[in-house]
Amino acid sequence: MKAKLKFRVLLLFVGLVPFSAMAVQTISQPITQVLYNASTDYQYFLGSVAWGASGCSTAIYVQILPSVSGKQNLLAVALAAYVAGKTVYFQGTCDSNTNYFDATYISVSG
Repeated sequence: MKAKLKFRVLLLFVGLVPFSAMAVQTISQPITQVLYNASTDYQYFLGSVAWGASGCSTAIYVQILPSVSGKQNLLAVALAAYVAGKTVYFQGTCDSNTNYFDATYISVSG
């Protein structure tokens, strides 16, 4: 009986782990270029080198998909970091096209 309870507690804990903890992270670098595609409503960010995320280390574009919750806030933070020349890293997932990284989180430093 105790084994079943432990298993249920473990399942509950795994279910409560934030998605950001399971996300892939890029390297930290300044944003060097911002692109916007109005026909798809995608924003793209480039750095001086590939973003280096595990699973898509050669991705040169970080993109914010139109379906991302809080997209406008994520975009605002990224643009402010770009204008200020701050270093950023993104969390999210690798796209099926390894040139792109789908961002859901941003961190700004320095």
